[in-house]
Amino acid sequence: MPKCGTISRRGSKPVSLGTLGLGIMARHAIVFVLLLAACSSDPKRPAGVPTAATWAGGADGGAWVQCDQTTKEPYAAFDCTTYYDGGSLWARGHYIHATHRPTGYVPVGDPFPRIKPESYDGRVIYLTRGTALVPDGWVEYPVERAHEKRMEFRLGKEVSPEISY
Repeated sequence: MPKCGTISRRGSKPVSLGTLGLGIMARHAIVFVLLLAACSSDPKRPAGVPTAATWAGGADGGAWVQCDQTTKEPYAAFDCTTYYDGGSLWARGHYIHATHRPTGYVPVGDPFPRIKPESYDGRVIYLTRGTALVPDGWVEYPVERAHEKRMEFRLGKEVSPEISY
C-alpha cells in the first residue's frame, strides 16, 4: 500500500505528489510563457510604415501609430499619422493628450506623457495608462489617391461636417 502523499499504479514505482505537482506547474509555466510571447509580439512592419511608428493593437488587428510632439504647455499636443495594419495610410492630424470624464475629454497637463499607443478606433488613439490622444483640429482620412475626406474636431468631438475633396 502506498504512503499518504504518493500515487502508485500497479507494478510501478510510487511517485510523490510534490514531484508530480512541480512537473505539472513547470509545464503550465512553459505554455504560459510561450502564449505570452506569441501574443505580445508586434506584427511584421509593412513597407512604407516609418520605423518610428509603433504597433497599437493585438492578434486580431490594429494600427501603426506615429506621433510627434508639437507642444508641452498648457498640455501636450501631437501631430499623429496612423496606418492600417497592412501599411496604407489611415489618418493624419493634430491630437491632444486627454483623459475621459462623464462630460467628455479633458486635456491632461502634467505629468508629461511618454505615450505608448494601445489601440486606435479610427478617431481616438488610446494609450496604455488610461488616457488618450484625441483629435483636436483637422484630421485627414485618405480614401484613395485622388480622393480624401477631412473632419474637424475639438477635444475628440466632431465640430464640422465631413468634407470630401
